[in-house]
Amino acid sequence: MSLPRVSLLLAALGSGGFGIAFLVTPEKLIRQVDLALVGPGGLSEIWAMYGGLELGLAGFFIACAVRQRWARAGLAAQFLSFGGLATGRLAGILQHGPGGRLMLLSLLVEVALAILGVVAFNRARTMMLNQRIG
Repeated sequence: MSLPRVSLLLAALGSGGFGIAFLVTPEKLIRQVDLALVGPGGLSEIWAMYGGLELGLAGFFIACAVRQRWARAGLAAQFLSFGGLATGRLAGILQHGPGGRLMLLSLLVEVALAILGVVAFNRARTMMLNQRIG
């Protein structure tokens, strides 16, 4: 299996796992990251943004892994989304401290998936160029 496909499937696993976890046990997870719900709209927002959006991204990453022509778009979305998450999380950690092990683990996963996305994006470009020449 090619690096771009592996990268996209790992991104799908990360996003999908996170999304499912927040849909199944949102109250437990929001306590671990110091969030508080003040009304019923809060839980719907958590389900939508942390659950639904993450599942949607996972579906997109899977579609991009299956459709070779979509691979670079998916890899760009991978490194931009995980890179953006890592940047925001790192800024928060530097400003306010880590706030627990989950924050540091999340940062590690986000940085790893962002870097993997960049490397796979470049590999996909090389693979596409080689196919055109060959």
